[in-house]
Amino acid sequence: MTQRERRRFPRAQEPIEAQYRLDGDFASTWTTATILNLSAGGVRFRAAQPLNAGALLQMKLRLPGMPQLLELRGAVVWSQLQAATVMEYGVEFRGLTLRQQAQIDQLVSFLRTRL
Repeated sequence: MTQRERRRFPRAQEPIEAQYRLDGDFASTWTTATILNLSAGGVRFRAAQPLNAGALLQMKLRLPGMPQLLELRGAVVWSQLQAATVMEYGVEFRGLTLRQQAQIDQLVSFLRTRL
């Protein structure tokens, strides 16, 4: 079974700016990251801040065509060093509402038809 066959959700490769911080760490500032791809199941993004596998994150995404920020939670499921100070992370969303999942699905469908 290939990586593509294992995926539960279609994925769009579109750079989207996001912000994140450790879940529950209300004293910390939001860190900016670039999302490399997006699905209703999660995101892949690059950032300089080190994060441990299993770390729970709060994320804010401004999705193209959506008037308000989408606030989500997720867990880091993998990480990979890309350069001396840049890490790439895979985050699986946790506790998405049906509305949030539908918004992401609609955007992914739109972006995939454009490409």
